[in-house]
Amino acid sequence: MSVSVYQQVLGDDFYKLTPQLQRYFGMPYAGSHGRGTGTYEVAGSELHWLRPILRLFGSRNILFAERERDVPFTVLNRPDGDILRATRLFHFGEVSSSPGSGDRLSSAAARRQASRRAKMTTRTMVDEMRVIDGVLHDYLGTNKELEVTFDIAVSEDKLTMTSSGSWLRLSLGKRLFRFKLPTVLGARVVLTERWELDHQRVSVTLTNPILGEIFTYRGTFTYDWVRDEVIHSRNSETGR
Repeated sequence: MSVSVYQQVLGDDFYKLTPQLQRYFGMPYAGSHGRGTGTYEVAGSELHWLRPILRLFGSRNILFAERERDVPFTVLNRPDGDILRATRLFHFGEVSSSPGSGDRLSSAAARRQASRRAKMTTRTMVDEMRVIDGVLHDYLGTNKELEVTFDIAVSEDKLTMTSSGSWLRLSLGKRLFRFKLPTVLGARVVLTERWELDHQRVSVTLTNPILGEIFTYRGTFTYDWVRDEVIHSRNSETGR
């Protein structure tokens, strides 16, 4: 079995991760993919004026303009040779059940739930990772319009990925133009993954040197490898 993009970069440090994180960042068995489901405690940006730009990114499956708490999500990791393709689905507007949900709601709570359900939508983020000269490159968006390089470190059973550079990629005809984004126009991306009791915790933040935090999502999920046909069957059943 070949090794994952993370193993290629981490080398022996990969085995400092907990078995659960090794499963997530490792290579699944042939004929299977990784599938995780959970809830983001918060997802999106607090900067309302930034939403027109985020909608543009959303049309390219890079980011999104919504911001909400308790957002159910699904993550699918699909290795393809030396490439890892990931899809993250954010299910905005879904109302998860909770203890006492069968109790009668106040009129205000009922209105909030009805309003939330009326705005139900799924936003998608896609990216493709590969290792070039020992460095992890992440290509985001349907047409890989954004490229980000990452430094990866393992400490105290936690994996941290910190962006080290970002580029805008534009295709004109058969030519590809790659422009490095200056720090003031870009965002520093920090991702952490750790194992907690019976679930995995993820935190992703995008920070601009002038504006501070401009985008985040963080929450918990469970993850496993499933056969390819199982994923296709579940996607067909749910419409996702």
